[in-house]
Amino acid sequence: MGLHFKYAVVFALLTALCGGTAHAQLKGEVRDGALVAYAIAAPGFVHGGDTTGELARSLTDTLRRDLDLTGYFQVLDDRSFVEAPTVPADKVNFKNWLTVGAKGLVKATLTGTDPVELEMQAFDVAGGKSILHKKYKASAKAIRKAPHGFVRDLVQALAGVRLKFLSSRIAFIEKEAKTYKLMVADFDGADATAIVTSDKILTLPGWSADGSQLFYTAYTTGEPHLYAVDIKSRKVSLISDHPGLNTSASAAPDGKNIALRLSKDGNAEIYLMNLASKALTRLTSNIAIDTAPSFSPDGKEIAFVSNRSGNPHIYRLFVSDPARVERLTDQGKYNQDPDYGPDGHYVAFTGRDEFFMFDIFLFDLQARTISRVTQKQGKNENPSFSPDGTLMVFSSDRTGKNGIWVTNIAGDRQRQIYGGRGEAITPAWSPEVTITQ
Repeated sequence: MGLHFKYAVVFALLTALCGGTAHAQLKGEVRDGALVAYAIAAPGFVHGGDTTGELARSLTDTLRRDLDLTGYFQVLDDRSFVEAPTVPADKVNFKNWLTVGAKGLVKATLTGTDPVELEMQAFDVAGGKSILHKKYKASAKAIRKAPHGFVRDLVQALAGVRLKFLSSRIAFIEKEAKTYKLMVADFDGADATAIVTSDKILTLPGWSADGSQLFYTAYTTGEPHLYAVDIKSRKVSLISDHPGLNTSASAAPDGKNIALRLSKDGNAEIYLMNLASKALTRLTSNIAIDTAPSFSPDGKEIAFVSNRSGNPHIYRLFVSDPARVERLTDQGKYNQDPDYGPDGHYVAFTGRDEFFMFDIFLFDLQARTISRVTQKQGKNENPSFSPDGTLMVFSSDRTGKNGIWVTNIAGDRQRQIYGGRGEAITPAWSPEVTITQ
């Protein structure tokens, strides 16, 4: 029996007061029965009167991608624009932008080389009024992050919503030939950097509660031990080296404990570890394999995988009463990789369908229904929610090799964010963090 699935598109666009006395609206319209997002024009960044330089083009692409990923905006094709990007913000003819269907407009200019000064301004086209005006000054490398902050502030000004994913990172493993790399990148795949490199297996990264560290399993000594690496200092610490498997760390929201899989007693079970004392509390006790724990946002529950019913399925236990275990999925024959959403509404997981393809699914904890996010696009695995729950990152081999992709929860906005030289797998999305160089 295949997994039941449904497609659901949820799109809430809010209205808010912003920019002093100016009012702006993120308001969609319905065309042919479908909701169309707020149309916004984002002309090319202008650097010294030019839009074709590498930095200007890179920042333009970053801004447009960020606007698109939020789900709030329809980014207009610049081939329709009738006004040049080089027209200064104070000389804009808003009628020109009304003719191409723009409701919003972003203008951006760059000056200098190192440091670079960037000025960005968003306008309500119909009213001809400024919505948001920001100035940034940083190195040419660091200035690339400015559009992230601008889009985050623009959505908050217009809709009263803080999109935390715009201030976050993604970790994943990349394997190239015989080399394994624990990679960290901005949420859009930019500035990807190897934090740990090894000729031994590295696997299953997971973020600490504050986003300052990554837990991961490494076979450095020949055995699968659990380590943590500090993102800033790159200092590596041994977390767990019990006999057998030490994997699948999930940080508790309080930052004091992790859930992990250990097989020190001969069978794979879920344990709770105090990070300060390394004291262990066994949470599961079953002849089946229990693995892949994921904390709920309030820290009271843990979703995990167990084959206690014969096939791998998603379960949850209650930390205060771990003997209380509830089966979540009962459709399909192979479900794995659970990840609790930050609002506690969904658990994302990888499921194998009736065609033996792995795809991303969502379990709605309130409605007790399953919705499908990916389908007929290769093998898709290891979903991980963004810190605001609006997006998920996952790995997919739809291009011929494994790369890192992001999607909204409806599955109708999927974008590849990383496709390096190797196979990129097991991504994990960080909490909201302050990203610095």
